Order: sequence, then C-alpha cells, then structure tokens
Amino acid sequence: MPGIQVSLGGSYIDPELLRHLEDVQRLQRQLTLEGYSGFQLRRLVSDRGAASIARRPPCIDVQDAVVPGPWHDLPIRLYRRRGDTSGQRLMMYFHGGGWVTGSIATHDSLCAHIAELTNYVVVSVEYRLAPEHPFPAANDDALAATLWMLDHRQRFGIPDTADWAMGGDSAGAHMAVSTTMLMHRNGFPTCERLLLFYPPVAPRLSTASAKLYRNGPGLTAESMNTFWASYAGAQQEPIADQRLDLRLWPDLASLPPCVLMTAEHDILRDEGDDFARILSAQGVPVRHLRASGMIHGFARMLTASQEARRHVDTACRHLMAIEAVSS
Repeated sequence: MPGIQVSLGGSYIDPELLRHLEDVQRLQRQLTLEGYSGFQLRRLVSDRGAASIARRPPCIDVQDAVVPGPWHDLPIRLYRRRGDTSGQRLMMYFHGGGWVTGSIATHDSLCAHIAELTNYVVVSVEYRLAPEHPFPAANDDALAATLWMLDHRQRFGIPDTADWAMGGDSAGAHMAVSTTMLMHRNGFPTCERLLLFYPPVAPRLSTASAKLYRNGPGLTAESMNTFWASYAGAQQEPIADQRLDLRLWPDLASLPPCVLMTAEHDILRDEGDDFARILSAQGVPVRHLRASGMIHGFARMLTASQEARRHVDTACRHLMAIEAVSS
C-alpha cells in the first residue's frame, strides 16, 4: 500500500484518511467564516463531511421506521442484504460523535457495510444528543430502542429465537456496552455479541496515548473533554456512575463475547486496549484488534480509505468467527 511517514514517532498514518481529514478541516474553516460556531459547527462539519463520502452497497435494502416513546419518537434505520431472508439476526448499532454529533446519516455507509459482511439486520438508532439532552438521555433512548426492537423484530422478518448483537463506534461503542450492562442489571435479555470500535471508557484522559495524541490527528484532548462535559451534564465529580466510567460496572464478567478494535493513532487507543485486558481478565472472550495506520473515526470513513475498509472487514470477520466458535 502507498503511504507517507509523519512526525509521530515515524509511524505510518493512512494517507487517504489524512486527505479526508484535510477536507473536513477545510470545510470547518469555511463554515467558521460563514459565522457558525460551537455545537452547531460540529454537527454541520460531521454531517457534511460524512455526506461527501457516503456510498451504500447496492446489495443492501434499507427501511426507515420509528420507535414510539412516551415523550418522543426515535427514528431508526434497518439495513439488510437484499434477498437474504434466511438466518438473519438483529444488531442494534449506535453511532459515534461524542454524544454531541453524528446521526443515522453520518453512519449510513458503515451500517450498510456491516450488514453486507454479516448476516445481521443492522438497526441504526437516532438517539438524542448533548448538550441539549445530557446524560442519561442517550442511554435511555438506546435502551428504549433495543427493547422495542426485541419485541417487534418479527415485524421486520427477524426471528425472535435468533441470537442478536450490539455494536457501536466511539461514543456509540460506549453506549453499546452500557446498554448491555443495564439490560443485564434489570433482568432483560442481553445480546450474544458486541462489536466495538475505539470506545471511550472513562471521562479522564490519563493514558500515554491521551498525551501523545492530545493534538490529534483528528480527535483532540480539547474536543474529547468537551464531549465528556457535554454528555455528563449535571453529573459532578467524582463521576461514580458506571454508565459513564465503564470500568465501575460490578459484573463485567457478564458481558458477552466481543470484538474490540482500537486505532493506532488515537487519543483513546490505550484506554480501549486497557478495557480489552480488563474484560479478558474477567473471563469475557475478547478479540482485541489494533487497526494500524488508523486515526479515530476511521470506521465511518471506510469509503474514503481502502485501509479503513479493510480494518472494518477484519472486525466483522472476527465477529462472525466468534459466532461460529460458540454456536
């Protein structure tokens, strides 16, 4: 593969990702000149940056639906392989974006690709975002959407006897873990598999990678701290809720087998690596993968980078291998 050397310990970073990052930064400068700022700017950059590389595999059928709720309705989007109605199962998927940005639209290509590579019907959830809707709004939405889909999966042609999974990237990976924990704690059925891309684990950035990549590329310490503060809302220090600090969950051993992939050049790399080791020590079957040459957010950039696509493909293959071993 062609590549470049950059001044981060001489480490290789995928040039296609760097070019996409430069395009996003140019868009941010343009929108700033137009008068946008703050969270509005973040969301516009996230949405337009994703739209510029959005491509959905032609073999995927998409269905939009709404999860009715007591206070608001939750949009969801289902992705499935066209004509493949045998053995399909459910995967609830939660998008990344620091609980502040991101949407069904920004993760359209990724969710479609996961559905293409697996026999899961991937259900992407449009949960409420901070800071307008701080913790636990996103978690409440994730739980509500998951419970509704479990009750209504036959309506979408998914057998209710089939196993099911949860997945997410970045903040969405954090939500996938915390939702699984909440369901276990409250006696609800829990998923059989987890697919996690570069999860944030705890609100404090104190690892070696947090220091090394505090200025990026991509995600910076300033941005991550802003995301945590926006998400946590009125939560005060010390943060003692396991839905914020995943390490505080008292029964981590109850988590299902998981694929956890971190990115080599990511401020969150080491905390994801550490969490994989914690889970493994608790007896959770973990396939821990590090995506070489990748930056934070690479999974949703798979149409901009062949290497990013290859790493997503690898994670999906490992997810299916866990299934084959345990079946």
